Amino acid sequence: MLRDLETVHPLGENKEWPEIRNTLRTWRKENIRCSDKTVELGEYAIKHFSANLGNEKWAVYEQVCVAALDMCPAKMKLVNKCIQVLSEQFPLLPTSVNVGGTQVGVSQEVGSCTRNV
Repeated sequence: MLRDLETVHPLGENKEWPEIRNTLRTWRKENIRCSDKTVELGEYAIKHFSANLGNEKWAVYEQVCVAALDMCPAKMKLVNKCIQVLSEQFPLLPTSVNVGGTQVGVSQEVGSCTRNV
């Protein structure tokens, strides 16, 4: 039986919440590019541990958004969702935003974006 702070995350391993958070932090800090794992773990963290993230939630949304961009078009809905959430939190962001160093133009249509690297 799993303890309260422990869960089985999408990567199939038993991990406690702090380890999930620290993994995402390390990947951000060290610019580790493992987009598929970042999307899986980041989506899971947002869904199950959003309250635990505090203000770090916005960095995780950005991290997931950039990773999902790497996986476009398969993850276009996730990209749009992340940008929508970030735009609601930070309403002064223009419709063309700089996400993780990548210029992303977002239209109102789901599934429509352009990347200018």
